Amino acid sequence: MARRRTKREERAIGSFFLIVLSLAALGFISRNWEAIWKAIGTPFVWSVGFIVCIIVLGAIILVARPLLARLSERRALKTMSGKLEGVAEKHMVALVRRRRQLVQADAYGHTPMDAWTKELIHFMNTQLRPLLNEAEERAFANHSAKVAYAIETKVEEQAKTAMRDLAFSDNMKPREYEHLCADLLREAGWSARVTTHSRDFGVDVIAEKPDRRIVVQCKLYSSPVGLKAVQEIAAGKVHELANHAIVVSNRRFTTAAAQIAATNGVLLLHHDDLTRIDQLLGHDPQAR
Repeated sequence: MARRRTKREERAIGSFFLIVLSLAALGFISRNWEAIWKAIGTPFVWSVGFIVCIIVLGAIILVARPLLARLSERRALKTMSGKLEGVAEKHMVALVRRRRQLVQADAYGHTPMDAWTKELIHFMNTQLRPLLNEAEERAFANHSAKVAYAIETKVEEQAKTAMRDLAFSDNMKPREYEHLCADLLREAGWSARVTTHSRDFGVDVIAEKPDRRIVVQCKLYSSPVGLKAVQEIAAGKVHELANHAIVVSNRRFTTAAAQIAATNGVLLLHHDDLTRIDQLLGHDPQAR
């Protein structure tokens, strides 16, 4: 179905045709001035005609100015879009990481966007606006919400692609590892969020389904994981009223950790195991 024109577009088209008709009228008058003069003949009528021409020229100027401004704004938007593409591509990894950190579901299943909106404004002010010329700056001021939406769309698409290509890296930082674990749980069909470090009580990730709640401690180690992690997540399970407690690591677990995990019902997993977490918990959806 064809897209309906906006009122602004309709006004611009109407203004364009008015200008064309006015110019055509002036052209006709200039080409046939002598015949018109002979037909008119009197100084009074000539004066009236002159006044009419001045009025027509004034009308053309009044109509042309907003149209030219609109065309100038379109050019500015086009060049600004090119700069936006470049700066967003340059910082896409950081943008995806910041969105992942800031857009987290709370304990009630709500996903606040305020922090991410502030981050987008900060990004535009510090990375995009310094690159803009005067015309582009005016266009940005008039369309800042559209610019923010364009960035958000690109980041969201890239984040979805990144989730499809989840991969562990030896260069990861502990916080990035926690987000990797949360993403793997989301891929497995769970609603997962990374906790804040200020008061996490040993719980790095909380994952939920309507009838179940999991607490996870994520250990990015270069050596085997000991019993302290198991003790912490066992306490975190009680504090969070969870059904299951898990310690996830890229390394193996010590014998002591395995023993106390068995005693406390804590599951010890490698991060790759999170993609089949339902089966490991005895809740295989495919078995229903």
